[in-house]
Amino acid sequence: MNSLVWKPRTTKLQTYEALYVLNRCFEATLLGLERLEQLRLFGEEHLKECKATLECLRAKVNGELTDELRENEMVEAAHFNQILHGLEKQREDPDDVFLAANARKQRVRHQIKALQRSLAPPPAKRKKR
Repeated sequence: MNSLVWKPRTTKLQTYEALYVLNRCFEATLLGLERLEQLRLFGEEHLKECKATLECLRAKVNGELTDELRENEMVEAAHFNQILHGLEKQREDPDDVFLAANARKQRVRHQIKALQRSLAPPPAKRKKR
């Protein structure tokens, strides 16, 4: 395998930590802008615009990244769900299949009877003399 092309798979923890660090840095920058605002050395409107721009950028970045993370999590959940399903099938008792089939037959019979009762014409009324 070409070592220049191969990249180790990042762990989930590393991914979420990087997102945390990114947001922490946004927060630190916003705090720095607030401190500059308190010093009143720079135009207040300009610093407010900088803070709004930064918050907007943070929201967009977080939105895009969390969409991607959500997609990855759904793929991972489906993968592990298949593994769990396979493990559950291995633990199943072979006789459980027959018991489930018998229970299903009973439910179908009850449904057929209920359907037949609902489709049957109402009994004819007798006329009084």
